[in-house]
Amino acid sequence: MPNINFKRSPNLYFNIDRIDRRVLEIHKELIGQGHDCYLVGGCIRDFISKKEPKDFDLVTNAKPNRILQVFKKKARLVGQRFPIVHVRKGGLTVEIATFRSSNSLDIDYGKSGLIIRDESFGVIEEDASRRDFTINALYFDPDTNEILDFVDGIGDLNSRRLKFIGNPETRVQEDPIRLIRYLRFAAKLDFELDNSIISVLKNKAHLLTTLSSARLYDEFKKIFLQGHALRVWKFLINTSIPSLIWPDCETDNAIIFKGLEETDKRFTEKKPLSPAFIIALLLWPSFEKRTSMANSVESQAIGRKMLKHQNSKMKIPLRNTEFILSIWNMQAKLTNKSIEFKENIAKHRAFRASYDLLLIRSGVDHALKDSLNFWSKIQLRSPRSKNIFSEDESL
Repeated sequence: MPNINFKRSPNLYFNIDRIDRRVLEIHKELIGQGHDCYLVGGCIRDFISKKEPKDFDLVTNAKPNRILQVFKKKARLVGQRFPIVHVRKGGLTVEIATFRSSNSLDIDYGKSGLIIRDESFGVIEEDASRRDFTINALYFDPDTNEILDFVDGIGDLNSRRLKFIGNPETRVQEDPIRLIRYLRFAAKLDFELDNSIISVLKNKAHLLTTLSSARLYDEFKKIFLQGHALRVWKFLINTSIPSLIWPDCETDNAIIFKGLEETDKRFTEKKPLSPAFIIALLLWPSFEKRTSMANSVESQAIGRKMLKHQNSKMKIPLRNTEFILSIWNMQAKLTNKSIEFKENIAKHRAFRASYDLLLIRSGVDHALKDSLNFWSKIQLRSPRSKNIFSEDESL
């Protein structure tokens, strides 16, 4: 277990009123049942960094079955590797984990060092030692308004250092998703990368292939839909990670850079984003090159083959496959000045997303400006002219 340098300090960083009352009610209920309970991780880190947390997580010494007993029908058990409980309260879902143990004898490891199953429960000091980064191992006690810091997470946050807890190689072997999380947090917090950690990332990138495609898709959404997609992408392309997850992507492509820049801008403007459009964007340059001499039927077959290959690496929800193909195939229609039934094209459910891809492409290829100007007028009259940048995943 890493050296623990415990600090309990008064909370001077945020007002407790900023914490969702429903989270505090769940906390109070566990405390009332005689259990320890703290807010933990990203929400505390974000408060200290003067950012607004996206969610709130709790950690407790109550074991999962006990949490289920306390909250009954409001709770459900999730997590295959490490069991956690989701509790619903007034429309909000709060994740509650049990303190993890540092005793490796109670943990099932795979051949590569990946944790396959972990039902080892311990105390808060051990739990802190098991977390990924020091800045994520911060605990808040609402009853005393104190922050518990076991690994100098506040010091690292104030010094803009992103440090693994313990040996970085061991931490990555336990859970390779931390390779991507390191880059994502560095981008989100605008931290500089540590060259020694980048070396670990490059040497251990192959471990990402041991993760499920569904888990990679969940991380994919966090990379590209939280306002720092371009910065993360610039970090990623200096490693071998993109070739492992998006093997058909032309990583260093101006259209991708332009599209991710626009994606971050839309996030800042609180406009909707969709993973389906991001996938279409990342794979478009490769699709365009492969179909340059193909007819529409051949292009459709090439697109399906690409998405099937991509799905074997990172899961694409089935409902998005046809939508991505429509975005790609409609590019030829949007650049064909002689095409008929233009108003019908504008009524297609993928029109707005297709138009947005054309908009991004025209920012790189000025020869597309005439087509863009024409469809800009059409899309304003379209019933699907709402600024969606992509269709929602609810399709």
